[in-house]
Amino acid sequence: MALALAFLSIALMAISQLVFKAASLRLAASAPRLKPRGSFFAMISQPQVIMALGLNGCAAVCWLLALSQLDLSYAAPLLSLNYLLVPIGAFLLFREKVSRQRILAILVICSGVLICLFSSSSGG
Repeated sequence: MALALAFLSIALMAISQLVFKAASLRLAASAPRLKPRGSFFAMISQPQVIMALGLNGCAAVCWLLALSQLDLSYAAPLLSLNYLLVPIGAFLLFREKVSRQRILAILVICSGVLICLFSSSSGG
């Protein structure tokens, strides 16, 4: 159960990053109409920003519950999966380019996560 909560937290964080990006693109499209003092309020009042902050809150709760049963030294490296999930989402949703070097770096990170995941000590 704890590992499932950790993965749920990671997925929620990745989704929130993509929602933040969507919000920033929407804000940038309306930027010429914004006044400097109004831009902060325009930003935080966007539905996507509110949704992303809510997702971050849910992710934090899931992470706290997972950490109550897992060793931090085991769970923390799992957060690196966001280095895989966010670029995939950015590529699929926003057509962002992902270079070969970045793909290689992501594969190295994922191999490290797998080593941690299958290590003998998981706590709880």
